[in-house]
Amino acid sequence: MLEQGLTQQSLASLTAGAVSQKTVSNVVRGKGIQLQHLEPLAKALQVEPWRLISNPTLDHVRLLVAYNQADAAGRELIKQLVDREIAFSKKP
Repeated sequence: MLEQGLTQQSLASLTAGAVSQKTVSNVVRGKGIQLQHLEPLAKALQVEPWRLISNPTLDHVRLLVAYNQADAAGRELIKQLVDREIAFSKKP
């Protein structure tokens, strides 16, 4: 968001109503991100969704916790994100 010069309100606007400014604020303050907000925010920022939950020191633990707490749809989304990352990392 900061790299693109976006405010919290402008980022929320780019999600076409899928994510509120308050939700963006919570994410920015480190309160986490709900799975239903991941895709709209990633699209608005034009990044892969996994980049929004990436933290080199905590990635593995956070991913496992998220997977464990997710419902079937959330687990499928997490699997897709992992598959994309694996495919991306194999590119020359």
